[in-house]
Amino acid sequence: MFQKYNEHLLSIKEDEMLNTDEICIAFNNAFLNCNDELFTSGMDIRFSGSTCVSMMTLGQKLFCVNVGDSRGIIVKITPDNKLVA
Repeated sequence: MFQKYNEHLLSIKEDEMLNTDEICIAFNNAFLNCNDELFTSGMDIRFSGSTCVSMMTLGQKLFCVNVGDSRGIIVKITPDNKLVA
C-alpha cells in the first residue's frame, strides 16, 4: 500500500526542499486507501480492530505516524549491545 506513495517521495530530487506536508498527506492517503480496501474486501470486520505504526526516515528527518492505540518506540544499540529507548 505504501509503495506507490514511497515511489513518489523517492522521485523528488534530493536537492529540493523537503515538503513535510506532502509526506503527511501521503501517509494519510495510504491509511485511508487501506481502510477503503478493508471495507470493500468482503471480509466480516464488524468485530475486528487493528492498529498501525509506521516510521520513515528521509534525510535527517524521522516521520512517525500511527492509527489506533499502538505506539512506536525508537531504540538504539549501545556499544555493549544493549537496547536503549
